[in-house]
Amino acid sequence: MASSRSSSASFSPSWQRVAAAIRAAPGAAAVEEPRLALLLEKVRNAAYTITDADVAGLDPDLVIEASLAVALDEAEERLGRALEVLS
Repeated sequence: MASSRSSSASFSPSWQRVAAAIRAAPGAAAVEEPRLALLLEKVRNAAYTITDADVAGLDPDLVIEASLAVALDEAEERLGRALEVLS
């Protein structure tokens, strides 16, 4: 999602530091477990459908770090598309 990361250039320096920290978290890039990949797909497309069963047995720190990174990327991607439509 290259466009989502480039869209953060329009955000304040403080927000850019927060986004960089979220993306640098150890769990942000770790999607080796198939169950985690399924969870992250839900985070991207239908977070409201996530249940306890989706996260049961997964490392809580990994779930939080990976979910935050994916949610941030998806939010920036959607913001970028919305701004393109408006301009």
